[in-house]
Amino acid sequence: MDIKAIGVVGLADSRMTWLAERQKAVAQNVANADQPGYRARDLPPFAEMLSGAQSRLALAATRPAHLAGTRPGGPLAPRPVETWAADPNGNSVNLEEQMVLSGEIRDAYGLAAGVYQRSMGFFRIATGQS
Repeated sequence: MDIKAIGVVGLADSRMTWLAERQKAVAQNVANADQPGYRARDLPPFAEMLSGAQSRLALAATRPAHLAGTRPGGPLAPRPVETWAADPNGNSVNLEEQMVLSGEIRDAYGLAAGVYQRSMGFFRIATGQS
């Protein structure tokens, strides 16, 4: 039985994966805070990923010989976003904003991990394992 097929466990797993990728995007933003012309990036909202909006953007194959199109990074690829302010050199990374995002990600990851651990505890109880 695939444990991730169960709703709450699968949702918590997907959320933690999304949060890990979002943290990578924030880390890249911080690393490029002094790079002229660098645009701050972030992931699409988690709800958008769950709704399947990403799959609606797939290329249409009108003939059997067409290859499936790919987009770099897939649905979890960071995209440029609007930020609080931009520097005169074109860099849109605001370190204060990135630190706020990092804190939000940490808190959300802790919540998702807690839900995952609690669900695993329920499974252990249900199967007679303590």
